[in-house]
Amino acid sequence: MLPNLHRQRYQEFAEVLEQLHQSAVGSQLNAPKLYQSYVSVQRFFQQQIVSLDAGELEPDDESRVRSYQTEISKQLQMLGMDVMFFKRRGKKRRR
Repeated sequence: MLPNLHRQRYQEFAEVLEQLHQSAVGSQLNAPKLYQSYVSVQRFFQQQIVSLDAGELEPDDESRVRSYQTEISKQLQMLGMDVMFFKRRGKKRRR
């Protein structure tokens, strides 16, 4: 089981992800706003999730959490590429 601080940070991360989701599904999709939401998610993940003290976890949990963090990081990188593509596509349409 995760320590309270870890659970709290992951809950906050879920809330930041929900904000990104809301930016992506709105009827007036705004590429710059979507990009800013993505940057917020990425920053939160790096500053608040990756930096959590793994020493507070049981060895099995630590391994599992690191694995999850690695996968989340990969998925965020792929999402970032999609957001950048969308942002650039929006700029080309305006020309």
